[in-house]
Amino acid sequence: MKKSRRGNIDFSSMLSPQARAVRELVAKGLRPEIPPLPVPPTARECVVQGLLPSALPSERKAMSPAHMRELIERYPALYRHANDAPVPSSAPFAREGFACGDGWFTIIDRLSSRLVADPNLGVGQLKQKMGLLKVHFDTTELASQEIEAATDAAYDEAREESRRTCESCGSPGTYKNRGHRASVLCEPCEWLDDVEEACRCLVDCAEGVDLPGFSERRTPLDAARRHIQHIGEAASHQSRARRARFPAIPWKRTDAFRAIPVVVAMSTAKVWSFVRDEVPILAKALR
Repeated sequence: MKKSRRGNIDFSSMLSPQARAVRELVAKGLRPEIPPLPVPPTARECVVQGLLPSALPSERKAMSPAHMRELIERYPALYRHANDAPVPSSAPFAREGFACGDGWFTIIDRLSSRLVADPNLGVGQLKQKMGLLKVHFDTTELASQEIEAATDAAYDEAREESRRTCESCGSPGTYKNRGHRASVLCEPCEWLDDVEEACRCLVDCAEGVDLPGFSERRTPLDAARRHIQHIGEAASHQSRARRARFPAIPWKRTDAFRAIPVVVAMSTAKVWSFVRDEVPILAKALR
């Protein structure tokens, strides 16, 4: 067995100037002054500033800060974890807020108005899970059986309503389980959801490679062209009114991708440029 040569390596040469300065202070018996880490803002502080509480998983939608703020201000006791510091808090609501789309705002508002019948009830987490509305509660003490029965019924009704309501826009939607994820969307929003999925796949096609490497890998290049064509097909299913909701999306550009010959004729450099430069902007506009 070969002996390790770890002991012959001078690790001090690999330290950053800041780390080297701290080591020198410690060697002199001094205590370095380390600035405190920034304190993450609470969910309430985020929505007041028009920001999302935290970065959610890419496959999960997030309610707009305006709708979040309206619910938090309307039902402060129910959403009291919005005031928690996100790091030590055990309630995911303190970090994520309302982890579902704007289409369920009315459902959640109606549910909240009935849940406040129990003043001890609080929401520890609210999200979309397996396509349906999911809420985790915490309580300081048990309520009467009548109040508990009423709040349970309200929650069951809200979950059933979420099963037939588009999570993105609030229109009548259809529950679909695609195996890797479930969702409730109307047809136009389902096409937009496919665009988001296509953007993620395009990023995966080009991840970890440069243009020469991308050119040599025929399979990712063909897959990228198929995803680009799918973006064009999805754009053709959006009405003028729905396009107005996403002004940052270059609709004329995406419409052109519906024609298969246009996508097939794209050179490798153009496909690479689209994936690298335009896909991140498109994905951000959809969010």
